[in-house]
Amino acid sequence: EKLFRRNIINGEEDYITWAQFCKEPLPDRSFTFWDWFFAIMKLTKDHLLSLWKAGLIVGFINKGKAERTLKELVGGTFLLRFSDSELGGITVGFVNDQNVVLMLSPWTARDLNIRGLADRIHDLDVLRYIYPTNRLRDEAFQEFYTQRM
Repeated sequence: EKLFRRNIINGEEDYITWAQFCKEPLPDRSFTFWDWFFAIMKLTKDHLLSLWKAGLIVGFINKGKAERTLKELVGGTFLLRFSDSELGGITVGFVNDQNVVLMLSPWTARDLNIRGLADRIHDLDVLRYIYPTNRLRDEAFQEFYTQRM
């Protein structure tokens, strides 16, 4: 959907041009799809691979769909998704106990070099259940914490 620059794909007639893939900026952005995708792959390889393999990162879900999904879940549920607006950024979306969905500012490689993603998640007590597995945060992330809790 990001490449097609709309929410609905009509079928066989749709195609992606080379320019759309790597030359034209995405709508309302200063970077191309390729820039965005490459930055995510680098971030994943360098900082998120074990969490990705463990199924703890939803990743490719747009903000609107993430908000609609979280709105239906119990307070304290959170998900990890790649930022639409920040190159090489991963963000936390969560629903609080008042059923309000919030998105944190994205973390980039620079942030994750200072403190890893699992430890950052552990720091936030409002994050209790990881979507899509609905496991308790500490049960799901324990093996990834720098200091075992």
